[in-house]
Amino acid sequence: MQDRFVGDIGDFGKYGLLRALVGGPGSPVYGEQLCLGVVWYLNYPTHTDASNFAGNDIRYLNVSQANCLKFRSCDADLYDKLRRLV
Repeated sequence: MQDRFVGDIGDFGKYGLLRALVGGPGSPVYGEQLCLGVVWYLNYPTHTDASNFAGNDIRYLNVSQANCLKFRSCDADLYDKLRRLV
């Protein structure tokens, strides 16, 4: 994990998967008592990391019917929170 980007398409996928695993609203396991532990480490960017655009794709947050159907419909609460954050 790097601290250069937040809310990119990769975050949406990761956070959405984690939310589904722990049984948040809309999840097939909602209401079950599940705990989730996540171990991440901070990876300081190198000069080669800074030259590419990996991690900064936030176009999925642009307001459009296609994005709402493709992304927001998966997890509207997460989508809206990331949109406000970015």
